[in-house]
Amino acid sequence: MISINSSSKLAIKKKKKIIGTGTKGTKLTKGGPLKSTKPRKGAKRGKAPSLKPKTLTSPTALLSITNLTPDQRQLSIQDYFRQALGFPPPLFGGGAAGPATPRSKSTTTDRSGAAADLAALTKELGVVYILKECGLLEKIEAQILANGIGSLFGNEKGGNPGG
Repeated sequence: MISINSSSKLAIKKKKKIIGTGTKGTKLTKGGPLKSTKPRKGAKRGKAPSLKPKTLTSPTALLSITNLTPDQRQLSIQDYFRQALGFPPPLFGGGAAGPATPRSKSTTTDRSGAAADLAALTKELGVVYILKECGLLEKIEAQILANGIGSLFGNEKGGNPGG
């Protein structure tokens, strides 16, 4: 005769609930693996795709920017930089971009194309011209440090707020 008391254990095997079928007819169960452990065939990992310029695809287009007056050239370079960061066009910038112009959101293709255009201009005009004379270095610093470079040298008690 079998006696059952509070210290007895009864082992019941639970069936896994089938929630669907996977690839090649394998059954997926609740709590089972969701992804295959095999790597995808032909998958290249760890390398970003190369950038393709959006507007400066030919040497004549690049020459048209370099032949502008210095003020217009700086404005166009700052516009490429703004596009590369994903900022919308200026609201009151003049030209075709005005308050009534419809705005579209920035896409990865737009940003990467503008970055490639800016890289082509940098190769043509030089790094010092792009960063210093066009004022992009200050804009980069403003993106990284909102309070300016002097905020790095202040103390946390507020006695010296920095530069």
